[in-house]
Amino acid sequence: MKYNNIPIQLSPSSIGEDRTDGVRFLSGAEGHASFGPYCPLEPGEYFGGFVVRGVEIPATDNALFVDLVCENGAVSLGSRWFAGDEIHSEIPALYGIDFTVSEPVADAELRLRFAGHGSFEVTRKLIFRRDIT
Repeated sequence: MKYNNIPIQLSPSSIGEDRTDGVRFLSGAEGHASFGPYCPLEPGEYFGGFVVRGVEIPATDNALFVDLVCENGAVSLGSRWFAGDEIHSEIPALYGIDFTVSEPVADAELRLRFAGHGSFEVTRKLIFRRDIT
């Protein structure tokens, strides 16, 4: 896989409201705003992330958490917390992580966890190879 661009509403979630305009609105409840679908990844350098816009941005160090896992969450290939002051409110922006896959992975899962503070709009989930031109 070189590029995977998924509308957020095609990604399962345990929280959030899916609106008719293609936005998953997050407010109040803590939990996974996106997990799955599982995808195979070949060895290489990757970026995985989400297109997010802050609506009510919290003054916290732990607003959104992005991670890439496999083996049903038992193995982490990368993760990062995003603080409220890193998230833009004017325009949607891409928030994610760089990660390396050293051996083929059959069940990679890029996840977005919402800490329950503030409110956000999420529209897309992306994974792409960084080492292929």
